[in-house]
Amino acid sequence: MGKCYFHETIANFYATEQRTAKLINVTTGLAIFISCLGLLGLVSFTTHQRVKEIGIRKVLSATVAQLVALFSQEFIKLVLISFIIAAPLAWYFA
Repeated sequence: MGKCYFHETIANFYATEQRTAKLINVTTGLAIFISCLGLLGLVSFTTHQRVKEIGIRKVLSATVAQLVALFSQEFIKLVLISFIIAAPLAWYFA
């Protein structure tokens, strides 16, 4: 009789942990999705502002790969800076 109650108690603790893990996973996925939308908006905004520059570079025989590399450098720098700031904070609070 005592064993059955003990197993049920442990199962309830485990169920609570599973619900918490699922909530954390959903929240993490939502945060990553929102950050990707932000990066997409930033890329779209920057590209829209630099349409003339893109046209001039294409006329001067720049390849698509060169244009992508040129514009990606800015965003890679921003992502690296944010990682350098966020990684130690995440490690400290984790």
